[in-house]
Amino acid sequence: MTTRTRTGIVFALAAAFISGISIYVNKVAVTAVGDPLLFTTLKNTVVGGILLAYLISFRGRIRPVKSSPLTWLGLLGLAVIGGALLVRIGLGAAMTLRPEAGAAV
Repeated sequence: MTTRTRTGIVFALAAAFISGISIYVNKVAVTAVGDPLLFTTLKNTVVGGILLAYLISFRGRIRPVKSSPLTWLGLLGLAVIGGALLVRIGLGAAMTLRPEAGAAV
C-alpha cells in the first residue's frame, strides 16, 4: 500500500469518525433546543461570529478587498435566503413526510 493510499484511508476514517460524533451531538442539541430551525440559526450565527472574529484578527496585516456596504448587504441576503430559508423549507418538507421519504430530502 502506498503512502498516498494510506493517507487517503486515514482521512476517510477520520471524516467518518467526526461525522458520527457530529450526528450524535447535533441530535442531542436539537432535542435540547426543541426547534430544528432555531438550532440551525444559532449554530450558523456562532460559526459566522467565529469567522468574523478570524477575519478581524487579520485587520492591518493583509490588504482587504474593497467592497461597498451594498456588497455586504447582498452577502447577508444571500446567507439568509440560501441558508436559513432553504433549511426551513427542507426541514418543513422532511418533517411532513414519512421517514422513508424524509430521509431522501
